[in-house]
Amino acid sequence: MSALDPMSATMRPALFAVAQSNVRDIPLETLVVPEERRALVNEDFLALLEPSIERVGLECPIGAYKGEGVSWHLIWGLHRLVVFERKFAAGLRRFEESGDASERDRWAKIPCRLFTKPIPPELARLFEIEENLLRREISSLERSTWSVEVGNLLKTDALTQLWPDGDSRAMTDNQMTENQNPSNPKGGGRKKGWIQKVAEILGVDHSAVRRHAKKISKLIGEPVDIENDSPEELRRKAQLASKMIAEQAKAKKKKHRGKSITAHLFDRDPDPLIAWIDRRVKKGDMTLADVIAYRDALVDFVRDLERSKS
Repeated sequence: MSALDPMSATMRPALFAVAQSNVRDIPLETLVVPEERRALVNEDFLALLEPSIERVGLECPIGAYKGEGVSWHLIWGLHRLVVFERKFAAGLRRFEESGDASERDRWAKIPCRLFTKPIPPELARLFEIEENLLRREISSLERSTWSVEVGNLLKTDALTQLWPDGDSRAMTDNQMTENQNPSNPKGGGRKKGWIQKVAEILGVDHSAVRRHAKKISKLIGEPVDIENDSPEELRRKAQLASKMIAEQAKAKKKKHRGKSITAHLFDRDPDPLIAWIDRRVKKGDMTLADVIAYRDALVDFVRDLERSKS
């Protein structure tokens, strides 16, 4: 089963520079996922993701780093992995009942970006955040929380060794020579602040990082200073924000129990439009990405319409 890998084009070059990797199909049983992480599986999201994978396969590989023996520890792609595991289990039952091994063999292995050298847990988390930020269904508050968390991660001892104060990018010796400041031949150019480093890792403007910090500050009711807060303070504030976001989502889900994931994405009660999209998803005519793109197009259309009237 082939897979495109947008990570190679979108992941910050600095991250790949410090961890060698390759993509190949690996057996499902070699992947290690902690039970507490499996508890985070969203069944509504799975219901929308499964028809897409069934129809076109896995377009983006999951990611894992080397464990002991033949094992690999999952970094990102939990929901994609669960889809494969359930499809494989169904294929195994079919084989035991009828002797037909086609479905079992189809889902026995999953495309995975494998990091073959040991990498620190902080870097593994940075990879997970980077990949998840590519998913457009991530809420604005979650993006803001992750921006603060990236600030915490970059300040840890493990990652400050990878990205020195002189430059947050991992450079080769030749690149470092080309980027040296003539007035400071031993340095790596002008020293960058933590906000700029976070912006480079996330691929956004530094002003966006500042806006994210302000949003989290408003949510938790205390200042968030990516430049001057200690790693411990940033981690605490990011964890507090994550907890509050989860509680808000739980309360909202309880309030709107019975709504489809389409209704949640559009943040509206079921109506003819939502019902039409739900039918197309169930038939396999629309994937999760199609639904999100459709939602975003409608938002842009309404915004442009409002501007034209003003």
